[in-house]
Amino acid sequence: MVKEKKDTKELLNELEQEMVRVEKEKVDLRNDKERIAYLEHLCENIKEAKKQCEDIKFEYGQVTSYLKDIQLIDRAPKEEQEKLLAAAKQIVELTKERKKSQKQEYKFTEAQRRAMDNYEDVVEDDIKKLTEYEEYQMKIKQDLRQLSGEKNLLLADKQDIIHRQGMLKVLGKCLTALLIATFAMLAVLM
Repeated sequence: MVKEKKDTKELLNELEQEMVRVEKEKVDLRNDKERIAYLEHLCENIKEAKKQCEDIKFEYGQVTSYLKDIQLIDRAPKEEQEKLLAAAKQIVELTKERKKSQKQEYKFTEAQRRAMDNYEDVVEDDIKKLTEYEEYQMKIKQDLRQLSGEKNLLLADKQDIIHRQGMLKVLGKCLTALLIATFAMLAVLM
């Protein structure tokens, strides 16, 4: 199912054209049939605009999710980034191989057909099991991905806390030195 998406300029142009058309139509609001037809037309336009807004919100959510993923990858340590890059390359290769294998046509011999017929009853159950396993695997991968992202955020927080602790130690030493100097000056003045 392919959706045609309109950009903002096209939507604004359509809206301006619609406003011009309303002025040109000069709907007789005193005529019940014309008024009802016009209102129904406006309701349809509102429904279409609402649908387009929902589509745009969904697309915005996806883009935001992708952006968060990119930011997590950018913040990740170098070795994690290298692992992700290797995994991405492997995914690209596997996708290419999958497309290639999907284009191939397989021809079965009569012996192979008979052997497959013996397992015909079991195949449906096996397919259901495989589907369940794949869904479970996808959930696990998604959880691992989320945990990895959280781990990277925690590592960044840890580094920030260590940096702040260092700054507090330096500040504590400076204040201690200042306090000692102040007591020394008071002792000398007395």
